[in-house]
Amino acid sequence: MADDKKKDAPAGSPVASFQTRRDKPIEVLSLQEKFIELRRQIPRIEKEQHSEQVPYKFAKIDDVWRAITPTMNELGVNFDIVKEENASIKTMNMQRGGTMFLYESDLTIQWTNADNEDDTDTALTHAIAWNDDPAKAKGSAWTYAIKYYLFEKFSIDMGETDPDMRGAPKQTAGNASQTLETGSGNKQQGQNQKPAQSGQKEAEKRPTSSQLHRLYRKAEDAGFTKEQTDGRLNYLYHKTPDTLSMPEYEDFCKRMDETAKELRNGGNRQ
Repeated sequence: MADDKKKDAPAGSPVASFQTRRDKPIEVLSLQEKFIELRRQIPRIEKEQHSEQVPYKFAKIDDVWRAITPTMNELGVNFDIVKEENASIKTMNMQRGGTMFLYESDLTIQWTNADNEDDTDTALTHAIAWNDDPAKAKGSAWTYAIKYYLFEKFSIDMGETDPDMRGAPKQTAGNASQTLETGSGNKQQGQNQKPAQSGQKEAEKRPTSSQLHRLYRKAEDAGFTKEQTDGRLNYLYHKTPDTLSMPEYEDFCKRMDETAKELRNGGNRQ
C-alpha cells in the first residue's frame, strides 16, 4: 500500500523530490537525514509589518509553522516541548509609571522520528519576554524562543534583516576598504586608504566607565539584567562591554532606548 502511494506521488511533490535526492523511502531515513531534507524544502519567509505600533517588519510564529508543517508531515517528524525548567517572573516598575512582567524559563525541545520513535533529538533554548500581563509575557517568551530556534535550526531565510539587527552601525571606512580589497584587489583598497584611517581611529575608541554605566542603566530600563545585557552584547557584536567600539556602543544604547519605549507603550517582543 505504501509503495502504491509513492508510485502515484506527483513529480513535484515533497515525497517524490525526497526519494529522488536520497534514493530510498522516507520511512527508512534517520531523523538527521530528515532534518536535511526538511532544510532543503523550507522556503524563504517574507517579513511583514504587522502593527503600526511596531515600526519594523518581522515574521510571526504562524508564518514559520505554515512554512515547515507540511514538510514535517510528509517526512514524519514530530516536534514537542517536553520540559520547562527554571521558570521565573519578575515585576518591573517603569520609570514613567506602569508595571511590566519579565518572564524567563528554559525549554527542552524534542524532535521524534515518527517512523522510529527511539530516534529522537533534544535541544535546550532560553525563553524571555515581557508584557503588562504575566500570562502574555509567558506566551511571548515561548513564541519568541521557539521561532528563533527554528530559524537557526533550519537556516531559514527570513527576507529582511532581523529586528534585533535593526539600526546596526554602518560599515566603517576601514571595514569597507578591507571588503573591497578582498573582493576587488589592492587597487580598490588604495583608493579607500585615507578614509580608512579616519574610520579606524573612531572604531578604536572604547567606552569609558561612565559610558558603560549609562549603557547598563538603559538596558535596565529595557528590562535586561547585567548578565542578560552582557549576553546580548556577545550575541550582537561578539564582544564584552569594555571592548565595544563607539559606533557599537551608540548602536546598543539606541536599541535599548527603542525597547524601553516599546515597553512604556505596553508592547512586547514578537
